[in-house]
Amino acid sequence: MNIFGVAGNIAVAGADITGADNALQIVIPAGYYNGSFKTIASDTHLIASNIKTGVTLFGVVSTMPAGSGTTFGANGSLNV
Repeated sequence: MNIFGVAGNIAVAGADITGADNALQIVIPAGYYNGSFKTIASDTHLIASNIKTGVTLFGVVSTMPAGSGTTFGANGSLNV
């Protein structure tokens, strides 16, 4: 790189980052990135049997039978 006639280099920081399972936030360290790195989020609970029938979520097609699973009552109480 040449800025105002002065040659120099910028070191590329980091690598691909994989967040913790079920993480709501993944911290990306400060630094210069060249655009080729990825941030990967995962959730082990994102499986077909945990998704309501008729729904596809992030490419996972549901297999949960209708009427099964956990629901919430009108007052917010948990029904199992």
